[in-house]
Amino acid sequence: SINIFRLLSTNIESLLKELPLPELTQVFCDAIDLARRLGVAYIWIDSLCIVQDSVQDWQYESALMGNVYKYSWCNIAATGFENGLAGIYVQRNLARLNRITVNLDVRVPDEEGGTKTHKGRFHCMENFWDVDVSNAPLNRRAWVYQERLLSPRVLHLGSNQAFWECADAENCEAFPHGLPAALSSRFKIETSHVLLSTLFNEHPEIRSPERWSEQDELEAETEMLELWWQLVRTY
Repeated sequence: SINIFRLLSTNIESLLKELPLPELTQVFCDAIDLARRLGVAYIWIDSLCIVQDSVQDWQYESALMGNVYKYSWCNIAATGFENGLAGIYVQRNLARLNRITVNLDVRVPDEEGGTKTHKGRFHCMENFWDVDVSNAPLNRRAWVYQERLLSPRVLHLGSNQAFWECADAENCEAFPHGLPAALSSRFKIETSHVLLSTLFNEHPEIRSPERWSEQDELEAETEMLELWWQLVRTY
């Protein structure tokens, strides 16, 4: 196990004055640097924002964790790394980002018993979203699941490339304009749709009665139940 520098009742006064960067793991130092590069003034790191030896502070802050992620600007995730020692700025094999493209003429049977030819352009590559995001070291930890689910957008720092995930798109360095459908997980795209339905159900004052029928409410409730089952199973 890694000995991580933590906020404690014994050092809170000194930490209010200065954060000792040399004592932090590399991943935290890199995350702070990245936030500064993005022009973000605040960063949440639970081991530095919750008094770790205070049961009272843990009880209070843990109850707010859902809102911490839900109302965050972006979740920086060191998705491709086993621990925080290496950080997120690592040397990579950029050759893995190159796509091998081939043009193939594929013959398939037609309705008349003959064959017809489809001309296609194909990319040869591994399913890197599945390997480098869905089954990456960080996303194999159950407690991280809420971060990915609730954050409006996630910047996944992988060991080979960076990935972007939000309610509208999934992108990476190899496909900066969007993943092909065959590689897309649609995790946040689909869950965000159901969570938005939940918002309208919990706050009927923000919906228009003419546009929200009993059938709409029933469908939204069904979607929420299906989503809940999916979340529990995945967790």
